[in-house]
Amino acid sequence: MVWQFRRSGADGSLRVTPDRFVMDLQLGFLLGTFKDRIEAQLRQNLRDASAP
Repeated sequence: MVWQFRRSGADGSLRVTPDRFVMDLQLGFLLGTFKDRIEAQLRQNLRDASAP
């Protein structure tokens, strides 16, 4: 299953398979300055969502 998304400053896709999530995300200049924080929060959200 693949979701495509686009918004001001970011666009990409999220592919979900039985054993993994694969996200491809391109950030614009302004959001790019927050790349590390965005990535950390996405990882935490996915951990929380996939916890038993």
